[in-house]
Amino acid sequence: MYIFGGRGVDGKDLGDLAAFKITSELAGLVTWLAIDGWFVDSRWFMFQNMGPSPSGRSGHAMAAMGARVFVLGGESYAPSKPEDSTLIHVLDTSAWQVLLVCSSTHKYLRTHQIS
Repeated sequence: MYIFGGRGVDGKDLGDLAAFKITSELAGLVTWLAIDGWFVDSRWFMFQNMGPSPSGRSGHAMAAMGARVFVLGGESYAPSKPEDSTLIHVLDTSAWQVLLVCSSTHKYLRTHQIS
Protein backbone atom coordinates (compact mmCIF):
# COMPACT_ATOMS: atom_id res chain seq x y z
CA MET A 1 0.00 0.00 0.00
CA TYR A 2 1.33 3.42 -0.96
CA ILE A 3 0.42 6.76 0.58
CA PHE A 4 1.37 10.05 -1.04
CA GLY A 5 0.75 13.49 0.38
CA GLY A 6 -2.13 14.45 2.60
CA ARG A 7 -2.55 17.42 4.88
CA GLY A 8 -0.44 17.93 8.01
CA VAL A 9 -1.67 19.18 11.37
CA ASP A 10 -0.43 22.65 10.41
CA GLY A 11 -2.74 22.67 7.35
CA LYS A 12 0.08 22.37 4.82
CA ASP A 13 -0.07 19.79 2.05
CA LEU A 14 2.52 17.02 2.25
CA GLY A 15 4.59 15.62 -0.61
CA ASP A 16 5.97 12.46 1.03
CA LEU A 17 5.62 8.95 -0.36
CA ALA A 18 5.39 6.06 2.09
CA ALA A 19 4.83 2.35 1.60
CA PHE A 20 3.27 -0.07 4.06
CA LYS A 21 4.49 -3.61 3.48
CA ILE A 22 2.92 -6.70 4.99
CA THR A 23 4.64 -10.05 4.71
CA SER A 24 3.40 -13.33 6.15
CA GLU A 25 5.38 -16.49 6.59
CA LEU A 26 5.10 -19.81 8.38
CA ALA A 27 5.55 -19.87 12.16
CA GLY A 28 9.14 -19.52 13.28
CA LEU A 29 10.39 -17.43 10.36
CA VAL A 30 9.01 -14.06 11.42
CA THR A 31 8.63 -13.01 15.04
CA TRP A 32 5.89 -10.39 14.98
CA LEU A 33 2.17 -11.08 15.37
CA ALA A 34 0.74 -14.61 15.19
CA ILE A 35 -2.53 -14.98 13.25
CA ASP A 36 -3.92 -18.49 12.59
CA GLY A 37 -0.48 -20.15 12.74
CA TRP A 38 1.12 -17.56 10.47
CA PHE A 39 3.34 -14.73 11.60
CA VAL A 40 2.70 -11.32 10.09
CA ASP A 41 5.39 -8.66 9.76
CA SER A 42 4.29 -5.14 8.85
CA ARG A 43 6.51 -2.12 8.32
CA TRP A 44 6.37 1.45 7.02
CA PHE A 45 8.96 2.57 4.49
CA MET A 46 9.59 6.21 3.53
CA PHE A 47 11.03 7.15 0.12
CA GLN A 48 13.69 9.82 0.65
CA ASN A 49 16.01 11.77 -1.64
CA MET A 50 14.65 10.02 -4.70
CA GLY A 51 14.44 12.96 -7.08
CA PRO A 52 11.54 15.14 -8.24
CA SER A 53 7.98 14.34 -7.24
CA PRO A 54 4.56 15.97 -7.65
CA SER A 55 3.89 18.97 -5.43
CA GLY A 56 2.40 18.26 -2.02
CA ARG A 57 -1.34 17.66 -2.23
CA SER A 58 -4.46 16.35 -0.57
CA GLY A 59 -7.82 15.18 -1.88
CA HIS A 60 -6.15 13.28 -4.73
CA ALA A 61 -6.64 9.73 -5.99
CA MET A 62 -3.96 7.05 -6.26
CA ALA A 63 -3.62 3.55 -7.64
CA ALA A 64 -0.62 1.20 -7.75
CA MET A 65 0.30 -1.37 -10.36
CA GLY A 66 3.54 -3.18 -9.70
CA ALA A 67 6.21 -0.59 -8.97
CA ARG A 68 4.20 2.22 -10.57
CA VAL A 69 1.95 4.59 -8.68
CA PHE A 70 -0.59 6.79 -10.46
CA VAL A 71 -1.40 10.12 -8.76
CA LEU A 72 -4.41 12.01 -10.13
CA GLY A 73 -5.57 15.49 -9.24
CA GLY A 74 -5.93 16.78 -5.73
CA GLU A 75 -5.41 20.27 -4.44
CA SER A 76 -2.39 22.09 -3.13
CA TYR A 77 -2.27 25.41 -1.35
CA ALA A 78 1.28 25.98 -2.62
CA PRO A 79 1.79 24.01 -5.85
CA SER A 80 5.29 24.07 -7.31
CA LYS A 81 3.67 24.49 -10.73
CA PRO A 82 0.19 26.02 -11.18
CA GLU A 83 -0.96 23.24 -13.56
CA ASP A 84 0.39 20.47 -11.30
CA SER A 85 -3.02 19.58 -9.82
CA THR A 86 -4.53 18.95 -13.29
CA LEU A 87 -1.91 16.34 -14.27
CA ILE A 88 -1.75 12.58 -13.94
CA HIS A 89 1.63 11.60 -12.49
CA VAL A 90 2.97 8.10 -13.09
CA LEU A 91 5.73 7.33 -10.60
CA ASP A 92 8.17 4.43 -10.59
CA THR A 93 8.75 3.55 -6.92
CA SER A 94 11.71 1.31 -7.73
CA ALA A 95 13.65 4.39 -8.88
CA TRP A 96 11.27 7.23 -7.81
CA GLN A 97 11.12 8.96 -11.12
CA VAL A 98 8.28 10.55 -13.00
CA LEU A 99 7.73 8.24 -15.97
CA LEU A 100 4.86 10.07 -17.60
CA VAL A 101 2.83 13.18 -16.99
CA CYS A 102 -0.47 13.41 -18.89
CA SER A 103 -2.35 16.66 -19.18
CA SER A 104 -6.04 16.76 -18.36
CA THR A 105 -8.93 18.71 -19.80
CA HIS A 106 -10.37 19.28 -16.30
CA LYS A 107 -9.51 22.56 -14.65
CA TYR A 108 -9.65 21.09 -11.13
CA LEU A 109 -9.38 17.47 -10.10
CA ARG A 110 -9.91 16.77 -6.43
CA THR A 111 -11.64 14.16 -4.29
CA HIS A 112 -11.76 11.76 -7.24
CA GLN A 113 -11.50 7.98 -7.24
CA ILE A 114 -9.23 5.80 -9.31
CA SER A 115 -9.23 2.02 -9.76
